[in-house]
Amino acid sequence: KRVRCQRNMENLGVFRNLDRVFELSTTPYFKWCAVGDLMEESFLERAVAVLEINRDVTGVYAKTKFFGSLTERANMNDMDVSLESPDPAVRYRTYLSAHGLNGPFHGLIRSEALARTSLNKGFKGSDLSMIAALLLQGAIVRLSEELLYRRIEPSTATSAKTPQELDEFFGENAVTVKKLSTWKLEKQLIRDLIGAPVETSTKFKIAPHLARRLFWQRREVFSELGRYLRKVP
Repeated sequence: KRVRCQRNMENLGVFRNLDRVFELSTTPYFKWCAVGDLMEESFLERAVAVLEINRDVTGVYAKTKFFGSLTERANMNDMDVSLESPDPAVRYRTYLSAHGLNGPFHGLIRSEALARTSLNKGFKGSDLSMIAALLLQGAIVRLSEELLYRRIEPSTATSAKTPQELDEFFGENAVTVKKLSTWKLEKQLIRDLIGAPVETSTKFKIAPHLARRLFWQRREVFSELGRYLRKVP
């Protein structure tokens, strides 16, 4: 009785499908569970305990172990950073400067905070802008024990998919997803910051960081723009 199966009438693509699952949920806490991933039985109980005690925490994730045939080749790293600073600008800059898997995306998230983000937009990397928006609302706690497991196989790794498999993965938005992805991410970060429920002083502290990100990636942005104008995939 606790399990409900919802089948889409058409292929929504990964981004709309992720959002659809959240839209169908009615619980105070929410977690996306990828088809090949695993978690320890104690993870949800541990995560809920943290969220129940501290209303300022928007999400909880854990140290992650990778397994599967592509683990070494993919050179996967766990995101091991502290996102618990009381200063939202510090949390935000720390997260966007971190390297490794986007662990917070696979954690347990406070539903009301998640609903205030733009969720998964139709471009690669939109999970980064979504978690960044969560961090402007509150801290995200990382449990130090290995409680989450990510499967890295040809069937689960986007980088290992063929062009045809990617088209199916992205669904009806497959064509637009591949265009201007760097620019779309940076633009979404700026848009979310402008509308974020934080003090203006905090926004001014973060703005230079976003300006530097855009400057560092200027070559990729111009390259994407050139391909877009030439109509090259």
